[in-house]
Amino acid sequence: MCMPIIAYSGAHGTGKTTATYRAAYELKMNNPSMEVGYIAETARMCPFPLMGENSTTSKNGQIWVFAEKIRREQEAIRHYDLVVSDRTVCDSLAYAVLAFGEEDPVVRGMFEYVRGYLSEFKYQEVRFLTTTRNPFCVQDGFRATSGREEIEKILLDLYDRLSIPLVML
Repeated sequence: MCMPIIAYSGAHGTGKTTATYRAAYELKMNNPSMEVGYIAETARMCPFPLMGENSTTSKNGQIWVFAEKIRREQEAIRHYDLVVSDRTVCDSLAYAVLAFGEEDPVVRGMFEYVRGYLSEFKYQEVRFLTTTRNPFCVQDGFRATSGREEIEKILLDLYDRLSIPLVML
């Protein structure tokens, strides 16, 4: 099943949030009869510690973001004709890989879940914003400004291993 979701992916500070707002707005304006939904990034809402300039991360935080992303996607596809999403489940997985390593049992479980989830529910399109073309990383009080290239490499590897096509922006 192809989910009616156009998702934006990439490292922090590449302009995903701005791009998703713009895309959702344009879709709504150009298709007035279409119900267009929006899924905001879930990390900022997490009640547990996550990676940031002044914080550490926790497995509980990474799992919460991961599970909340899936919950929001499934809820959105029941209510809207098309959804624009700030990030994919792979983004959540990539930050867990960065924090704990791919061999961590929780991270391995998340990877297997993503593999199964995306074999059943495929994104309509994943638009990937690269660090080289979108150098907007500034201190936002939430995430460290470092680590963008490492996250990008992890994400690109995950999408390749999961055979998920990307539209590179």
